[in-house]
Amino acid sequence: MEYFTVKAPTYEAAVRKIREQYGNYAKIHSKKVIRKKRFPGFSHRTEVEVTGYLSVTDTQSGSAGVDPAFTKNTDMGEVLSELEKVRNQLAMNEEKHAKKQSLIEKIVKILQYNDFTPGFIDNVCNKISEDENLLSSNDVLLLESKALGYIADSIVIDTAGQRHLPQILVLMGPTGVGKTTTVAKIAAVHGLGSGMKRNKKVSIVTIDNYRIGAKNQIETFGDIMSIPVTSVSSPLALDTFLHDHADSDLILIDTIGKSPKDQDIYDEMQRILSVCGSSTKFCLTLSASMKFADMIKTIDRFLSFRISTLILTKLDETEILGNALSVIAEKKLPVLYVTTGQKVPQDLIPASIGFFMRALKGFNVDVENLTFGGFGEEIHENTSGESSIFGLDDRE
Repeated sequence: MEYFTVKAPTYEAAVRKIREQYGNYAKIHSKKVIRKKRFPGFSHRTEVEVTGYLSVTDTQSGSAGVDPAFTKNTDMGEVLSELEKVRNQLAMNEEKHAKKQSLIEKIVKILQYNDFTPGFIDNVCNKISEDENLLSSNDVLLLESKALGYIADSIVIDTAGQRHLPQILVLMGPTGVGKTTTVAKIAAVHGLGSGMKRNKKVSIVTIDNYRIGAKNQIETFGDIMSIPVTSVSSPLALDTFLHDHADSDLILIDTIGKSPKDQDIYDEMQRILSVCGSSTKFCLTLSASMKFADMIKTIDRFLSFRISTLILTKLDETEILGNALSVIAEKKLPVLYVTTGQKVPQDLIPASIGFFMRALKGFNVDVENLTFGGFGEEIHENTSGESSIFGLDDRE
């Protein structure tokens, strides 16, 4: 605020002078009469001193006698009031943002603990951030439930394959993931039957002639279950086997357990399996303990074999499944089975959303009782035990 002082012979003259110089922006604060000394014999003269301040209340600028700078500002009191409002609003926004960030950071830490990939975590947090009502509620349990829902939505289950396996199922994958044992488990589930479920006619063929131990292992399983096991090494031999066993309900093909980086082995598998018809289902077997990057590279390497489903093995060797769930979400490959140990066939379990959700760590939500978006129905399926394994074709 700018103050001024104007002197004139009279008060009226001072006011006129003020108006001429400052216009209507001038506000008079006080006046004072000043008596001026004169020489002896002369009458005294008086002068009026008027003080005041400038207050811009008119939005027009460029008025006569007024400094244009004043027309660009409001009254100082009004300015301070507006600044205080802005400061308070900013403080409120910062507090809200801090609370939201704190809630999101809690979810991030839980997902990181479960070894989800940064990309997966970003997707979940972006969805949470879009829900203003959710964040404003400051309800941690509700936030966790939403996060679990987003995770559940990203999991793809091969329910069609669980109900009705095709006649020919080929198990593929790198060495050491448990393909041969998984073949034996699937053969036992469908070949031995249970309760009211009839046993099916199952045949096993292996094209892995590199590992003598693997061949002996699958033959031993076949002898125990009275399921025929044959070894082939050429497209013609495989074609003949498929023709001779055309009456089988299920033919399981165990493939070469070599690293997919071995191009010669890879080409040989392509050549032998080329006789399999279009109805053949190719399943990639991966260990749940593999690193995310290794899983992705393996999937990309085997996609040329028309891979359409996954089996996750060795879940008994890891308690953290975020890496595997991140792979499922990124590649959108449905999961057919999971294996949780070496027992045949007890440790073969049909994959379900509920199974994966119960494996997550660090959440405070009672996962067993979540019932939103169909998630609750899935969560109670296939907990464990033989009764949930046999008779998969009739599973609803």
